[in-house]
Amino acid sequence: MTALVVGVGAVDRGDDGVGVAVVEDLRRRALPGVDLCVATSPTRLLDVWTGHSPVVVVDAAATGTRPAGTVTLVDVGARPLPGHGGPAGTHGFGVADTVELARALDRLPDRLVLVTVEATRFDQGSPPSPAVAAAVPAAADAAVQALFPEDQTRPGRVELLGVGAMNSPRYRPAGLAVHAGGRCLLIDGGDPRGLPEHVDAWLVCDDRSELMPRIRRLARRYSLEPVVTAQIVGDVVVTPLPVRHTSHPTFGYLLVAGARRAAWAPEFWRYPEWATDLDLLFAEAAGWSRPIRFRGGVGGHACVLDVSRAARESGVRRLVFAHIGRPTIAALDAGREVEFGEFGSDGQAFNLDLDPPA
Repeated sequence: MTALVVGVGAVDRGDDGVGVAVVEDLRRRALPGVDLCVATSPTRLLDVWTGHSPVVVVDAAATGTRPAGTVTLVDVGARPLPGHGGPAGTHGFGVADTVELARALDRLPDRLVLVTVEATRFDQGSPPSPAVAAAVPAAADAAVQALFPEDQTRPGRVELLGVGAMNSPRYRPAGLAVHAGGRCLLIDGGDPRGLPEHVDAWLVCDDRSELMPRIRRLARRYSLEPVVTAQIVGDVVVTPLPVRHTSHPTFGYLLVAGARRAAWAPEFWRYPEWATDLDLLFAEAAGWSRPIRFRGGVGGHACVLDVSRAARESGVRRLVFAHIGRPTIAALDAGREVEFGEFGSDGQAFNLDLDPPA
């Protein structure tokens, strides 16, 4: 059978067109042995996927429980599929309803995977929201992963390249390496020590930071250009999301691996609204008890005590401080402690459990 990717949605209804945008992205990639099509209504799925396997359906979701732009994969198995919310915004009969109807009629493909992008804007004639538009490459990568899973089986892990603020007297510049499915992705950093031999992509949170010249020089070793964008590494979907840090746009990254959610947000002035219900958060720690304000009041760095309190209130299960500044170093040397959170170290590694939590 031939593989198939179906983008569900309408391009004139804001984020509802994300499935169509993903199909167009995949069309440019010219995937061998893969058919591509668009379905304006989920009810057409029973006809278009007949005779195909595996089948990947890409659609907008509006669960209200995940940040806009979050990419999620669901491998449809033997159990009923809960409604994923998105079609309710534009489709009277949704993808989840169609899947369960096909199951009852014994018309499901041999293998069916749903790729959804959390959406917020469904108004007639509106453009897609920035977060959803930025997530299209990651959603397309997720579809490719679902079609060709053979090279995506290695467990994922993340490793701290460094945990220091810029010019730290003790730590390397804050950075993260994501390893999964035989691929490696770097985020931020800026020190040559501890870099892996092979790197597939290099992302940054602030493409105008003072460390960018140094990061660019290091990235040239791998023939890479550091950028702000979405990526997928094995089973880990990495999505940039905005943070309030300075006068120009800056970002953190949400890392989704199955049902596990982690985030890299080393610099921010205000705790990110999207950093909720996380299994693991790497966060700002430049100041200890007082935020550090930039000149002119254009942003700054949150302090450890405020971040600790906000993370706990936001349902974060493990908080690792990974942008440690001089005030925090002084507080730690003086024996100060924080009620919630731990302090990372250069080279420290963390496993990403790709299975849903028990």
